Amino acid sequence: MYLDSRLIDSVTVYDNNIPVEFGGFTGGTVEVQSRRWSGETHANAYYRTTRSSWNNIFTDPKLKFDTANNDFSNPARFQKKYDKQNYGGWFETGLTENTGLIFSASRRESTIPMMISAEGGIVHTPEGELEHVLQSPHYRDQTRTSDNYFIKYSWNISDKQSFDLSSNIARYKSYLFSSSVYNSGYDNEHNGLSFTALYKHQLALGTLELTAGYQNLEDKRTNDQDYFIKVEDYTDWQHPNQVSSGGQGDLRSKQETYSAKSIMRFDPIVWGTVTHRPTTGFEISRTKGAYIRDKTYYNYTYRGMTVNDEWMGSLSQTTRFLAGTHNASYINYSFFIDDNIQYKRLTLRPGVRLDRDDFVQKNNLSPRLSATYDIWGTGNTLIIGGVNRYYGRSMLTYALYGAQNAGLQHCYFDCQTSEEKWTNRTDFDGVDSLKTPYNDEFTLGLQQEIASTTWRLQYVHRNGRDEVRSDTKYPDSTIDEKRAIRHFNNNGRSTHDTLTLSVRNSQPWELAKADHVFNASISWQKSKTNTPKDSGYANFDPSVQGMNYDKVWYGGKIINAKDLPSDNFNSPLKVTAELTSVWDDVGVTWFNRLQWNGARSQAEKANNGAPKPSEYGPLFEYKKRHYSSRFTWDTKLSWQPEFAYGVGISVEVNNVLNTKNVNDYITYQDKEYKSYEPGRQFWLQVSYDY
Repeated sequence: MYLDSRLIDSVTVYDNNIPVEFGGFTGGTVEVQSRRWSGETHANAYYRTTRSSWNNIFTDPKLKFDTANNDFSNPARFQKKYDKQNYGGWFETGLTENTGLIFSASRRESTIPMMISAEGGIVHTPEGELEHVLQSPHYRDQTRTSDNYFIKYSWNISDKQSFDLSSNIARYKSYLFSSSVYNSGYDNEHNGLSFTALYKHQLALGTLELTAGYQNLEDKRTNDQDYFIKVEDYTDWQHPNQVSSGGQGDLRSKQETYSAKSIMRFDPIVWGTVTHRPTTGFEISRTKGAYIRDKTYYNYTYRGMTVNDEWMGSLSQTTRFLAGTHNASYINYSFFIDDNIQYKRLTLRPGVRLDRDDFVQKNNLSPRLSATYDIWGTGNTLIIGGVNRYYGRSMLTYALYGAQNAGLQHCYFDCQTSEEKWTNRTDFDGVDSLKTPYNDEFTLGLQQEIASTTWRLQYVHRNGRDEVRSDTKYPDSTIDEKRAIRHFNNNGRSTHDTLTLSVRNSQPWELAKADHVFNASISWQKSKTNTPKDSGYANFDPSVQGMNYDKVWYGGKIINAKDLPSDNFNSPLKVTAELTSVWDDVGVTWFNRLQWNGARSQAEKANNGAPKPSEYGPLFEYKKRHYSSRFTWDTKLSWQPEFAYGVGISVEVNNVLNTKNVNDYITYQDKEYKSYEPGRQFWLQVSYDY
């Protein structure tokens, strides 16, 4: 869901010492509160755009940067030309003396012309015969459209009671295709609808908050051709030719969630020299997901050769997903309680959270304790620490794994004459016995006020336990069908360490007739894991059979997958500085962000993830990759002069210095190329405020 930033009342980022009222994460969470009706009438409209002709794109000089090179796995990797625009607005107004309404609407659009290089393909005739269809290379637009609507009704019932009812509607649609595959186009649609009701009541003992929510999400994929054909011609056996057509099949997925939450925030209770501020609450949610195939999807592979301009071949394998609907659901219950205890200079917040859902059928207990000690009693020097446990997010992903791959069957001959030739293919087990992953956290920090700045040095250590990974169930089997079965388990382990020094001004600095807000940080981090990040949970790929996930190629040798060095897409050292300067007299705001990321090395898949044969069966191959440090400077200048009656204009420039930074390596047609971050990018925006 998307929300206009001007409609956000507050954003609270919790990355450590997280209160017990938040659950369902292992790394942190963000609380966003949307703004209520202000009691007045206001409105805003804006238009924001960029063009490929305004911007700079870095490419590997060895690579022919052409949209014709896009394929199924990366249908939009090469974007030579594009237009992007965002526009929308919002307004708020009163309905009665005590009620008001906020409404916003926005749209984001992009159009990207792509070259279709496929000069034809192989399709089925109505009689089931193969037919070679020709076409000339031509351009066709890939499109993306995102619409978002938000409405919030606010009612100030009394001085002690309030009620808010809000709704979000999100719609996203894109049309993509592989440039080299005939009839490969498909529409992707995402529709989201949510309602949230919040009631607050200031009672004699504290504030009661009651929240009810509903969310409905749907994703739909519709193909131009609802089957896939691959013809492999071995006339030149050293350089076989391949012609393909079709897509990945029509598919719908749905997720529906009902939720309710109550929180009681007690007013301070003083017992002698100790002050207590307890918080307690309960929440329940029911989630149901489904995968729906309205029509059986077929994937055909033909092999043969051409003799005297005549095709001599046959159907070598057929894979199909049967039509049907496959569901999974679960109910999650949570109870939490904590107490903010203040005794002289010491503040403690002990708490506990209990979660249970009927998928894993286990009680997850999360004890949490944070402490703050005011060394001098002035609030200027604080020691902050904590020991906490966080259980991971919903297990619906794994509950739906069986539904996603249900109905998968294979056939090698006589597929059209006998149903007995079709064999069911189950590629996994162990999902029903999974436990919820969790993190144990230890944190220690020092906060110091110096002049008008706040400095903070913080260390956070996390141990990840019971992380979900998958291993080959029968690694020693010589039968491809058995070696393809993956066993899901909770054998994943990880550690993560972060050390951060940050500074911000506690109040704006006044200099050169402007107010300046500054913040900066330098952070170091290190991660270790026994599970490659791309081997935990992955979708089934029918083209990769008999994979052994327990071993990998690395450095020219075969090693256990658990011994692979941790892949870490984050730089171990990162420096960030941000400065926002506001000249109220002339209506100018200037934002600058400087960011430096240190060099990093990581193990990553080679050959675009294509498996490499070995005595243990097909294995993924990894190589050690080194990435140099990179620096970027982003800036945004906004002007809304008083004489313009609400009209404003802003120019945003990303990567001002046009720095050439490598962020990835890609393999295309068996050759390796560098992929770069965007060069200098311009965005222009005009707006009107009422």
